[in-house]
Amino acid sequence: MLYASEWWRRSYNGGPWRWTHIIQSLGQPYSLDVLERTAAVERGLRAWGHRPGGLGKKYLGAIVAHGGLPLQLIARGDGSITKLLIRGMRQAQLYGWDSNRLESFFEAHELELVQHLRDEDIYRLLASVVVTVLSLRQECQLAGVSNPVEVLDRLQPNWRERFPIAVDDNSAEPLLVGLVKEAAKEYAPVTSFPVVATRSLHLGDDGETYELAMTAEMPGSITVAALSSSVGLSPDALPQSFSVDLLGEERVSLGDGRQLLGGSEPTAILTGRTRRVQGDAALAEHLLVLRCLGEDLHAPAEVPGAYALDTSQPWVFAARDTGLVLAGVGGCRVPEDTCLVALPDDFEVVADGDGSTVELKGMTGGLSQTRWIYEVRGAVRLVGQGLHLLVRTGQTSDLSSQLLWRGTRAPYRSGSMSVYLGVPLLCRLSQDGSLTQVPTRSIEWTLPGRAGERVDQPRQHRGPIDVWLIEDGARQRRFRMVLLPPEAKLRFRSGATECEGAIEFHAWGIESIDAPKDLRPRTDPLANGLKLELHAAGRPPAHVPVTVNWPHVPHALRLDLPFPATGGRFTTAEGRSLPAGLAVPIRELQTVRVQVFDRNPDAPKRYSLLVPGAANAAMRVLCR
Repeated sequence: MLYASEWWRRSYNGGPWRWTHIIQSLGQPYSLDVLERTAAVERGLRAWGHRPGGLGKKYLGAIVAHGGLPLQLIARGDGSITKLLIRGMRQAQLYGWDSNRLESFFEAHELELVQHLRDEDIYRLLASVVVTVLSLRQECQLAGVSNPVEVLDRLQPNWRERFPIAVDDNSAEPLLVGLVKEAAKEYAPVTSFPVVATRSLHLGDDGETYELAMTAEMPGSITVAALSSSVGLSPDALPQSFSVDLLGEERVSLGDGRQLLGGSEPTAILTGRTRRVQGDAALAEHLLVLRCLGEDLHAPAEVPGAYALDTSQPWVFAARDTGLVLAGVGGCRVPEDTCLVALPDDFEVVADGDGSTVELKGMTGGLSQTRWIYEVRGAVRLVGQGLHLLVRTGQTSDLSSQLLWRGTRAPYRSGSMSVYLGVPLLCRLSQDGSLTQVPTRSIEWTLPGRAGERVDQPRQHRGPIDVWLIEDGARQRRFRMVLLPPEAKLRFRSGATECEGAIEFHAWGIESIDAPKDLRPRTDPLANGLKLELHAAGRPPAHVPVTVNWPHVPHALRLDLPFPATGGRFTTAEGRSLPAGLAVPIRELQTVRVQVFDRNPDAPKRYSLLVPGAANAAMRVLCR
């Protein structure tokens, strides 16, 4: 048995496990009856104090426990072991996992290992490797150190011997050095998006009331390629300097950016301050816009973590380094031992299994809809609105990712339902900023208000639709959106005066349109849609709230559209119209927007900006 363990450590390089491989390695023809071999193996294991199960391949665990990791697999560059160790180490750092939780993590990801490494002794061995790395990180204060191996060699020359891996073979050296270097890295914020949002709960002074807040932060730098990709621009279209705005219930400035010249990879430096909104404003969707010289460079883009919170579903929060952060909506799994669930009045929480507990902790404050806050442990069911959602704590799956929809958005504010041209893709944003598409088998499309009737061809659907994320065979989270065909368009037709105009909905499949009565709205049919005519009694508004309805769908869509006035106008960033001839101080000029609504291809016009008196302290901005 000692020889078998050493063979495993030095010679096993993957493939099926065979006792004949060990016997043949003795170097001479040798045969051993199966029963004799089994008896010999059992006697050897008993001498070590092991009592393996009755299946022959179960003996592998005992050999592995004494032999360690197969160095041939490591030496040949097989990355599955190393990658899994690094992921487990990151999860353990993030969630404070002990060795038992790490073993569960490796068992949950056994399919990433070759078949004959899928054994509880292997999981225990891998967990021991991670625990050793993290112990060295803490003892020698390696966090953020650029040369952790040199520090270890100086402070603990025999540090390699602490690992459950024999170090008399150079094959183990790359693995150990790589793990130590990874452990020394400080976790930086996601830098594949210019803005990342986090929703969190904050306990009030009374110890019972929780306030909801959303925080939007920017990294200090981001590659030009990542920045351009996140907002749908080509790198060449990104100007040298730009502003970063956040669109929620109102438009706010987050900061500025500029491209950094030189360097191996084009990079943008971002400067600004963290934005925080509270109460009902924290429920709304927030979108990102880059702006230059007062002009938006692209259609509003999604911000990770800043989707509209579904007020009809439970919210799940977990205690992490940054506080009580949103971990999921609807049903979900969290790695922490406990979590908080914020429930609407029409939901109840029920403990589901031995050891599961539910405790009322308080309620939300500052929201128009009050929610009750429960602390749960184990497995609990959330029951309400005909749904049975499951929340489980103490899980070991990779749960550190955010969900993000990627697709072509309609370029107008649409309340709590996002509008997509074509079918978007659901992706997971991991801690390192990479996006991974959620498998289509984990997504279910259904008709809203029809008891979950499935939509098998979402590409053919027009109007509101519910999307369910399926985990463990059950619906865990719902997204509500509007799907339109890629050719769907809005066209703005200007009238004879600035007080009248029309908005045409082409290929939307809608049944009716509602608009404010003071604009005297009238709807007329088109060959492939509807036209909404508007007539303002006085100066028209900058924007018009419009509601569109689809046949046989109980949910309508609220849109905030520009009024199609003749020619153009100047407005503030908040949408307030500026009268003609108004003097604007130079320092405020960058907040002025020019809106040109005339898109009639039968009457094209050329527009230019005149800025007289540039040397004066104020400017008059004209449009012709």
